[in-house]
Amino acid sequence: METSDLKKTVMELLINLNTRIMGISELYKKYELINGYTRLGFLVEDLIVLINAIDNLVDECRNISIDELQEKLQFILDAMEENDPNLVSDLLIYELLPVIDMWRIELIDA
Repeated sequence: METSDLKKTVMELLINLNTRIMGISELYKKYELINGYTRLGFLVEDLIVLINAIDNLVDECRNISIDELQEKLQFILDAMEENDPNLVSDLLIYELLPVIDMWRIELIDA
């Protein structure tokens, strides 16, 4: 896949992830935990795809930190282990979502 095509695909994925993160957060707020866990699992799978794609866009993604994403995901995992749906919801919106948005802006500016 050409770099420009891959960049376009990554941008579309980032927009999609943004919408899905907001929806999953709402599920946790409403204590619809089974659906929330399921959709969060699918989200993580797509984040792995995103990371692999970003690895292939090294020149365009110099300021994108995979470590930052891993840190946010660890916070979410910890909140899940503590059985705290409200914290999971907040971490999705106030920690993970800004990373996704920052990556999108970084790709726009690249």
